Amino acid sequence: MIVVGVKADISAAIAKCNRLAKSQVPFATALALTRAAQKTKARLVEEMQRDFDRPTPFTLNSLRVDAATKQDLRAKVYFKDFAGSGTPAGKYLAPEIYGGPRHAKGFERALQRAGILPSNWYCIPTDGAPLDQYGNVPAGVIVRIMSQLQAFGEQGYSMNETAALRAKRQRRPEGRYFAVTPNNQPTNNLRPGIYERISGNLSMIFVFTSKQPEYRERFPFFEVGEATARAEFQVQFPQALEQALATAK
Repeated sequence: MIVVGVKADISAAIAKCNRLAKSQVPFATALALTRAAQKTKARLVEEMQRDFDRPTPFTLNSLRVDAATKQDLRAKVYFKDFAGSGTPAGKYLAPEIYGGPRHAKGFERALQRAGILPSNWYCIPTDGAPLDQYGNVPAGVIVRIMSQLQAFGEQGYSMNETAALRAKRQRRPEGRYFAVTPNNQPTNNLRPGIYERISGNLSMIFVFTSKQPEYRERFPFFEVGEATARAEFQVQFPQALEQALATAK
């Protein structure tokens, strides 16, 4: 799990406080830690918007905060581990945080299982690939490609095609997708990849490559998170302590 933690040592603060303040310091600390974590989450979302090209709402909403308590003076900001049938953001953003090689995506693994994409090869969108408003190949295109290439059967196609996609497919004529594998190149020397043919016109959608994609570190999750958490706690603690003392019974 990718986590930014906010901790506090309140022993010195307690030693300087009177009896009433001592009883309120743990509450104020937990409140300040939680508020600092919430501010840290907001700052990290801003950083995503700055570092990534049109991040999806799923990515921007993937951070969670665990609040601190008087018994556990720690607050956490982290990526949730579960994403339903999709890939958790913490998993696909890890290369952006740590840098290094990109692992095979679900689409690529399905093509490998179907014998279309060789093992340890990758599928990269071309300039001719259709993109949605977030700069990604739409899920509907991926579903149609996988169905036509028989990367999954009719049952898998029906499970992944939503009612909206089915309606759109019925309204608009589709092209025909086919793959050129490295070991089965036609005589016209098409590059290995996935192509779409519409009314005699041919467009390359994905190119196959044996070179593993590399990510550079471009999302300073820990640097931004830890710096924000420290700075925010210094601001939040005096305010939280004042609030705690004012409402103490």
